[in-house]
Amino acid sequence: MLPTAPRNLNAVTRARAGLVLDYPFFGALALRLEVIPSDAVPVAAVDGKTLKYNPAHWEALPPGEARFILAHEVLHCALLHHTRRGSRDGETWNKATDYAVNEVLETAQVGTMPAGALYNPAFSGMSAEKIYAILKREEDDQKQGQPQGGGAANGPAQEAPSPTGTVDDAPPSTQPGAGQPAPGQGPQQMTEAEQSAEENAWQVATTQAAQAAKVAGKLPGGMERLVSEIIAPVMDWREALRAFVTASREDYTWSRPNRRHIWRGVYLPGVHSEALRDVVVAVDTSGSIDPETLAAFSAELTGILEDFQGSSLRVVYCDAQIQGTQEHTSDNLPVTLEAKGGGGTDFSPVFDWVEEENLTPPCLVYLTDLEGRFPAETPPYPVLWVVWGGSETPPPFGDALPLDPDA
Repeated sequence: MLPTAPRNLNAVTRARAGLVLDYPFFGALALRLEVIPSDAVPVAAVDGKTLKYNPAHWEALPPGEARFILAHEVLHCALLHHTRRGSRDGETWNKATDYAVNEVLETAQVGTMPAGALYNPAFSGMSAEKIYAILKREEDDQKQGQPQGGGAANGPAQEAPSPTGTVDDAPPSTQPGAGQPAPGQGPQQMTEAEQSAEENAWQVATTQAAQAAKVAGKLPGGMERLVSEIIAPVMDWREALRAFVTASREDYTWSRPNRRHIWRGVYLPGVHSEALRDVVVAVDTSGSIDPETLAAFSAELTGILEDFQGSSLRVVYCDAQIQGTQEHTSDNLPVTLEAKGGGGTDFSPVFDWVEEENLTPPCLVYLTDLEGRFPAETPPYPVLWVVWGGSETPPPFGDALPLDPDA
């Protein structure tokens, strides 16, 4: 039987005291949130700094469910779900993060999961980003009238709660889910610096809470892996690819001097960054890149060109030698990659081709399994190896980005 705190405390304070006693990892993190009663939320809502809760609903909760829900809210913050959404659909992201959080809490047996919570054991060990990708594909299939084959991840999923459901932690203007603020609220208004500070603060607090709970022998099983994810959260490969390519688009021009220095009588070139010129994308055709991987990669390249009018992309197919090239611009879309070739792997011909074409690319992106012979010299431009197939061997130069088409 769960011990209870004195009834003269409000329901959230009692739940928090229970977590501090029995689940100090979650209890310590719960103490970071300012607790605010509000009739405007059905159950609870978090934004990384505050926890708004409906007093009438919480007073009726059994102690075990209250602890589960409070730990649920805290884990959303610790996993940075309120800052990791990016451009994803808010409702589907809320569902994905709920599935991720509830699976962790149910496995760790933290309190009692309320009936109707979004839970599917098939999502065990998956990040919110990967669950989101699965849910999004299923939603797209439903719109096209395709069969689902047994629900999310082909496993049993409990029904989503109603707008007044037990684990509805979204504000009234959003659907039930992970506590994402409505447009114009909370983290959506953060500057990049404020978001970075918010994430750093939660990462530090989570690390400290985990260490303290581990010393006390009360860190739930499996939480060490989760803490590692919190300390080094997985960045969606699409976001990482876009960030790498678009970071290379800045160029300097004297036609637009930097106005910040003119007042001192100092003229410096300004930044001209409307277009991406001659970005090189190499495709390793020596292995069997599946059509799904090529389609996902092609779609992201198309999206980048759509966002930056006047941009150009040079595609090079290579196994042990160049097998073909393509050129795309923002007026020549979509980008459609094909698997040409199939021999051994030598990465050098692509870099030789760039030199022979007298190109000065802002960056080069190489889609490969990373198994092959590398050039002896490092090229004078940034290189991103987008790695499919699970290789963990680091390249001799450039950055490696694992590509998971299912994420």
